[in-house]
Amino acid sequence: MSRAWTKIIDTQLKDFTSSQLMKLGQLTFVDSKAKSELDQLDKLKEYSSFLQSPGQNIFADSLKMGSQTANNNAKTFKPSTLYDSEPYADTYLLQVLAICATATGGDTASITIGLSDGSNTITLLKPTSVTASGPLSYEPTSPLFINESNFLSITNIASVDSVVTVYCGIVARGGAQ
Repeated sequence: MSRAWTKIIDTQLKDFTSSQLMKLGQLTFVDSKAKSELDQLDKLKEYSSFLQSPGQNIFADSLKMGSQTANNNAKTFKPSTLYDSEPYADTYLLQVLAICATATGGDTASITIGLSDGSNTITLLKPTSVTASGPLSYEPTSPLFINESNFLSITNIASVDSVVTVYCGIVARGGAQ
């Protein structure tokens, strides 16, 4: 029996996560002796549709929120910052589902949401005044994807604390760079 299969023996498909599927791929080496393991891994990938939410392309076990505090600066949200406990997060492709920002106390922040590659930025939401009683809530009207090379850059130009939270899910684990 292959090494990939022995790692999941006695695991019911309902308990199998997309993260475990990604790890199985890391055990397989591309050489002539690994052809049967590659074929087995390919069969497992066929079953990955069971690991996704019905009608969605996001892995159900991957929904996550990540927060950072911006104060007169920009904060970046990449797979490696949102899934910082996962060693291969820098290869993930994420879908951004929602962004929220609020200022502390009675202060007013000015938040801009952009998509950046480190050199260029596309503005997704122009500067918006944000307070504790008037938080920013942004839900993309069409799918918004980010990876390590094309990421969210959220800027607060005011000198007040603004907590920015991003809600996302993994679309692909590995190969998304």
